[in-house]
Amino acid sequence: MLSLDVYGVVFGPCTVTSHGGYDYTFRLPGQKEVYRGDEVQDITATHEAVSFDGSISFFRDRKRVVVKLDRHGYPFELNGKYHYR
Repeated sequence: MLSLDVYGVVFGPCTVTSHGGYDYTFRLPGQKEVYRGDEVQDITATHEAVSFDGSISFFRDRKRVVVKLDRHGYPFELNGKYHYR
């Protein structure tokens, strides 16, 4: 699961708030260092089935994940570098 909490001025569908967030759950086949966008399966219950372009890269020695995905030709909202435990 990949989560992002955003603090500051966050624009929502109806109002402005000081906190927002995203949660996505992906299924990734096997134990790889790099998953192509077409291998990434979004299994989050609230999202429609979409295909991705780009990649998700794991650097296990540094416990880092780099997300570089496009969805429908636009950058994915959780693109960036993340640490995991």
